[in-house]
Amino acid sequence: MPGKAEVVYLGLAAGQGGARRGPGESVSHAIFLFLALVAFWAVLSGHFEERFLVGAGLLTAAAVTVAMVRLRLVLMDEWPLRRVLRAAVVYLPWLLWQAVVANVRMIRIVWSPRAEVAPRLVRVPCRLRTSLGRATFANSITFTPGTVSILVEEDAVLVHALTADDEAGLLDGSLERHVARLEAPA
Repeated sequence: MPGKAEVVYLGLAAGQGGARRGPGESVSHAIFLFLALVAFWAVLSGHFEERFLVGAGLLTAAAVTVAMVRLRLVLMDEWPLRRVLRAAVVYLPWLLWQAVVANVRMIRIVWSPRAEVAPRLVRVPCRLRTSLGRATFANSITFTPGTVSILVEEDAVLVHALTADDEAGLLDGSLERHVARLEAPA
């Protein structure tokens, strides 16, 4: 394990910057990021009548977008914009449904008089090619209740699973297959 660990943040290995692309692609990624941040703010805020709040939301989204462009983290070299859009339309609804199912299962476990909890560390094989794919895989594991990604490596993710069912769900490969579809050329 030593030497194989990779710190992944926003699809970039530690110490890497985004490679330069054509001006059109980086602009479209920046516009997409800005619009996504504004939409995220709008969903969380819900306040549209107060001009100060709307202005602060837009200003914050613009500041984050400028910072991401300057840090060259917005270029998304590994996944073009069409793959990001595919993720938003196909993958996110599937992942949200998995989270709902896992939440219901966790409620059953918590309220059950029999303790099904048997915590364990599981090394989940990961054959995803890109660091962004591995980061998406690890973050998706952590997003679903009952599992937490601890360490992302080149060929595996170390995960804390709360139950044997959580372990089986990780090892069946369905999550990895869904993320792998995002890596496939559009």
